[in-house]
Amino acid sequence: MARRSEHTTEELKEIAIRAGFEMMDEKGYQGFSARGVAAKMGYTVGTIYHLFGDLDTFILNVNARTLDEWYEDEVSRAPKKAEQLVRYYAHSYLAYARAHYNRWSALFEHRMQDDAPVPKWYAPKMMRMFDLIEGAVMPHVGDDPKAAARLAKLMWASVHGISTLSLQGKLDQTGAGAAERMIDDLIALAVGGKKVFVGFDKR
Repeated sequence: MARRSEHTTEELKEIAIRAGFEMMDEKGYQGFSARGVAAKMGYTVGTIYHLFGDLDTFILNVNARTLDEWYEDEVSRAPKKAEQLVRYYAHSYLAYARAHYNRWSALFEHRMQDDAPVPKWYAPKMMRMFDLIEGAVMPHVGDDPKAAARLAKLMWASVHGISTLSLQGKLDQTGAGAAERMIDDLIALAVGGKKVFVGFDKR
């Protein structure tokens, strides 16, 4: 077993977060535990609490790593043409949820104990994802920041719902068609101003 003296506090935190990130990816939120992460690290479970204070803070740090890597991936892959951004962000959300379901769902499954507020350092990591969407829809709302913010959140809630239902196999049960087609219809309605419901095809 490794000794705490072999690493600085910051190095240990990074080791713990990386191990937690890997465990979340492997087992999901329901299978996640501080004890399991400690074993993966080669340390005692007390080390996790010594470093982060409580399990909520540790999970937030793990989820923050998901948000960091997801954000960096979104930015690095974003198309150069502004008119392609809305569709890119909408479809890449579904693609990420499919490829990394466990870490994606953990962002929404975790709840703070006793309804404690989310720490101030965490919220900006989530909100910068919305900033990307706001920038993409801005040209479609007359460069109105308030309208862009509202549309971005509407788009996110809609695409999140479509993604969740698709991953749970519920869309097929309702005959709604493919998730990709629904997302394209949503985009057309939200920023294209077109009537798109021409039937429930199975694309």
